[in-house]
Amino acid sequence: MSESKTIILRSEKQVDYAKSILVSLPKDEQKPIWVIIFETYEAIRSKRFNSYYWVCLTHIASCKPTGSYFNPESFHEFFGGMFLEPNISYNILTGAEIRSIPSTTKLGSKKFKKYFEDIQEFCLHEWFVILPDPKQHDMEYIK
Repeated sequence: MSESKTIILRSEKQVDYAKSILVSLPKDEQKPIWVIIFETYEAIRSKRFNSYYWVCLTHIASCKPTGSYFNPESFHEFFGGMFLEPNISYNILTGAEIRSIPSTTKLGSKKFKKYFEDIQEFCLHEWFVILPDPKQHDMEYIK
């Protein structure tokens, strides 16, 4: 079983220092013990932002009478298909392309904010729906 550890470096200086130490360590080419991956950290969206997002989807669902009922989950799927880059995979047997809507839970905070702003703009300009005030949901930083 492999063990995983996360070390957070908070500045470029720390990253450079860590790399300089790592490259100077003796190497055992035959039996490496650790694989170290450096990746840029992107914060995930807050639970408050996620909660506000669902408040907005509920509001959109209540404003869009279409003769049939669409719930917040319907609009979640609709907007995901409209504004998120699709996941593309291929059928193993036929090679046919398969497109799927990516999960919003995997979006970092910047990408989720952009996704939300796209929804906000679409609702205003296409459906004349104004989303609830973020300040009423303790979400001032959205605006």
